[in-house]
Amino acid sequence: MEQILKLLDLKKEETIAFGHQENDLEMIDFANCSIAVCNAIENDKNSAKYITDSNDDDDVAKALLKIFH
Repeated sequence: MEQILKLLDLKKEETIAFGHQENDLEMIDFANCSIAVCNAIENDKNSAKYITDSNDDDDVAKALLKIFH
């Protein structure tokens, strides 16, 4: 994420990350706003600032609507 932020000239404060598996944990820990789906592994849910619905139930859309509404 840090490399992408540099390329796009964005700040960490402008980041949102969604995750549900072990490989998402570093991204969740880094992002300013971190969201895990309710069926994520426990490490992701414990590290995320928010937990949203299942990845089978419009999780990303629901979380974004809640954040930006």
